[in-house]
Amino acid sequence: MEHTRPNANGLADARELLDELMALRTDVANGGREMLREWGLQDGDADNSLVNMANYIALRRHDLRSLQKHLTPYGLSSLGRLEGHVTLALDAVARTLSAIARPGELVELPGYAPVSEFFSGQHLIRDRARQIFGPPPSGSDVSIMVTLAQGEFATVEALTRLMQEGASVFRINGAHDGPDEWREATGNVHIAAQALDRRAFVLFDLAGPKIRTTGVIAPPTGDRLGVGGRIMLYDESPASRTAWPFQFQATVPHLARMLQPGNHVLIDDGKVDTVVTEVRTDGVVLEVIRARKKGERFRNDRGLNVPQAQLPVESLSGKDLLDLDFAVEAADIIGLSFVRQASDVTRLKAEIEHRRGERPSPGIIAKIESPEAFRQLPGIIVAGSGGPFGVMIARGDLAVEVGFERLAEVQEEMLWLCEAARVPVIWATQVLEGLAKEGTYSRAEVTDAAMGTRAECVMLNKGDHLPEAVAVLAELLRRMSGHQRKKSAQLRALRAW
Repeated sequence: MEHTRPNANGLADARELLDELMALRTDVANGGREMLREWGLQDGDADNSLVNMANYIALRRHDLRSLQKHLTPYGLSSLGRLEGHVTLALDAVARTLSAIARPGELVELPGYAPVSEFFSGQHLIRDRARQIFGPPPSGSDVSIMVTLAQGEFATVEALTRLMQEGASVFRINGAHDGPDEWREATGNVHIAAQALDRRAFVLFDLAGPKIRTTGVIAPPTGDRLGVGGRIMLYDESPASRTAWPFQFQATVPHLARMLQPGNHVLIDDGKVDTVVTEVRTDGVVLEVIRARKKGERFRNDRGLNVPQAQLPVESLSGKDLLDLDFAVEAADIIGLSFVRQASDVTRLKAEIEHRRGERPSPGIIAKIESPEAFRQLPGIIVAGSGGPFGVMIARGDLAVEVGFERLAEVQEEMLWLCEAARVPVIWATQVLEGLAKEGTYSRAEVTDAAMGTRAECVMLNKGDHLPEAVAVLAELLRRMSGHQRKKSAQLRALRAW
């Protein structure tokens, strides 16, 4: 919104600029209060972090690019790093601008806030992160989480090495193994930590309602899907194998009935992209529009994503409720997979409360893996408030669901919103994947891993070279912490030139 009239040098009139900024302050205050009411909160009673998040959302409903451009030549903040202190930043810029625009006039604006108030949000998010993940031992403010697997890397010796390299949070994936294996792994984590005189934290990741292929039929001559291939997603019973050599069902009953022509169905966690071309009485026909040149194998138990369909699945499955008995007993943190809305977090909190007895409340991590969860993130954060709570940017399913071309902006917006709400973030999925699995890594992987300094915890997946990956990540985070804190560049002295 270009309200100011710049002079011949491009410098905006300071009075007009101040009027625009004051109008923005009013809109943000009113919009923030309205948002709090939508969440069932009152400005005077709501947690300061939620008030700041509401104000941030109200602010970001404006296009501020023109205002930012015209503030900069006056030597003022361009409002580009105000996530943690929205109102304080607006007030400070307005007060300084008023001294330029109307010197000597009495302007009804708050005085400059103490430095401690400006950085209170930053300190709060750090304290909340340490409450959930513990103090990071890696020399930065970012903790390192590793995913445990049965076998070599679940032994006390292996866990000891991982801790020595910098890992302090250990993830158990509830989709694999069972209580006996989980209990052994958890016990080994604590034995290793005790020997090092450290505290290690365990995150139990509930499996959630992952949709998968089942009843797969493929021709005996080859089971690879390529571009242009057609697949029958049958509803109750297979069709003719002659007419449809490739067929499958989904673990969600009657998925075919929920699809419309043009809907995308992504198979094997997005490796194969298909589109519905025909709706039949016995199912739907899918055409492959994207796959590797050599095709992808078509097997049972492959992940399915249906971004355009609202599926009637609960975020807590029957298996999750059984697994929650173990998680509440043995884990410090519980990850809620496939969150879609605030009520999913509310229900998990109630189920935990029902089970925990005298135990302290575990931290809750909402894993954001779908466009719906992304859109509902403010309400999810409100539901998680009042106890240890964080957000995982689960980039695997999230990329498949929102589209790889949108992932960069979506993950960025989530980082901004969580900083505004003072909510710790886990940066997850394929971080240094090549190094962890193959022992080598790319330049792009290093750049991506460096983004972990924008979060409070970085998660590594399993791999034969996991200790090396932890060591590299710890050093990278330590170095980058001197250059970056959230969105703010840290201008430490450079000695390269």
